[in-house]
Amino acid sequence: ASDRVAFSVFYRPAELVGGDVYDIYERRPGEYRVFLADATGHGVQAALRTMLLKAEYDRLKDANTPEQTLMALNRNIAANYPGLEMQCSASCIDIRVEMR
Repeated sequence: ASDRVAFSVFYRPAELVGGDVYDIYERRPGEYRVFLADATGHGVQAALRTMLLKAEYDRLKDANTPEQTLMALNRNIAANYPGLEMQCSASCIDIRVEMR
């Protein structure tokens, strides 16, 4: 971690559990990847979809670019879970902190 960057998160689902997920990952010193996603639905059903989404993302989070990460995530979910009818929105952002 760096003394030049700090992340703070507050999460409050509408129900006991929800369909939102985030991940902050230090890819290399000074370079962070932020992933935010929201699976459709509420409660336990959305939470289960979110677990699947996060597990698939964890396999891909080292892809070269955010675009490649999201494209591979979409491809894998569509191919591996065709009957799930999972709909979600996701963002993947790289942040680079210059160490001077």
